[in-house]
Amino acid sequence: MKKVSLILLAAALSATATLAQSATEPVYSQNAVGFINKTVEAGTYAALTFPFVDMAATNDLIDFDSQQIAKDATRGSTVYFWNGTGWDMKTARNNGFNTGKKLLPGELFLYKPASQQTVVLCGEVPDSAELQRDIVGAANYTACGNPYPVATEFDTSTLATSSPRGATAYFWNGTGWDMKTARNNGFNTGKILDPGEGFLYKTLATGASTNWVVTRPYDFPAAKE
Repeated sequence: MKKVSLILLAAALSATATLAQSATEPVYSQNAVGFINKTVEAGTYAALTFPFVDMAATNDLIDFDSQQIAKDATRGSTVYFWNGTGWDMKTARNNGFNTGKKLLPGELFLYKPASQQTVVLCGEVPDSAELQRDIVGAANYTACGNPYPVATEFDTSTLATSSPRGATAYFWNGTGWDMKTARNNGFNTGKILDPGEGFLYKTLATGASTNWVVTRPYDFPAAKE
């Protein structure tokens, strides 16, 4: 079983912030940092994405090898990156991973630890008003994910409501992919994407390119007096 916990810490002592899996509570610091813990059993897959900003990066890309999940990996653990047509598998050695992979915010990857691991996803809470991932058309699969550390409802996203009949989304259930198909009015999956959860999306053969866009589900108001 996969256990998930979310803990966020404010960088400023005068303004602490906690992001629960709800959009109702404001964040009082734009320098909030935090982490998500996911316990993944040995030999099982987890569909993940990074919902934080890489504080060491000079652009929006996330260096997988420098993340805590890669550093904590035991020898024989594997990670899978989608290349547009299939999965590129990389294996951890004695000192973790050396994949050279740079991930986009909201990009899915699969992770399988060699032994039970508490996967840590950490970084700075995104302050961008929205984050997006390009969706490639013509029956291609795109690796997507929840780019914010707050649960989000897939069915209310622009991608879900604007998807043509026959488009498909794939959500990992722990042992395989649950496929959902769009109808006349888009998707009706009931799916809530947890913080750090990824998924696959497939357009129609005649489908045009589009975007997976997520609006920031929290605010950064002025700090409380």
